[in-house]
Amino acid sequence: MNKDLELAGILLIRYSKRIKFSQAVVANINANEQTKFKLFKSIIRQDIVLMESAAFHQSVFEYAPKSRGADDYLNLANELVNKYGKN
Repeated sequence: MNKDLELAGILLIRYSKRIKFSQAVVANINANEQTKFKLFKSIIRQDIVLMESAAFHQSVFEYAPKSRGADDYLNLANELVNKYGKN
């Protein structure tokens, strides 16, 4: 639709390294020349806290600031700031 729209990256969410499907998705992305350099380093792991925080209408930082989910989203935010700056 928008030819000028540029993909910032591919974010893995609900990721679990123990699940073969998750491993296959990462392998396929890394095997593709068009996508392998678009994969964010940050990964949002599967975490029940993320579902619970949404159910209680709170951000994960309000609901469980010391959780894996909060850490993962903080890592993503830092990665985006490092890549695009603080404008």
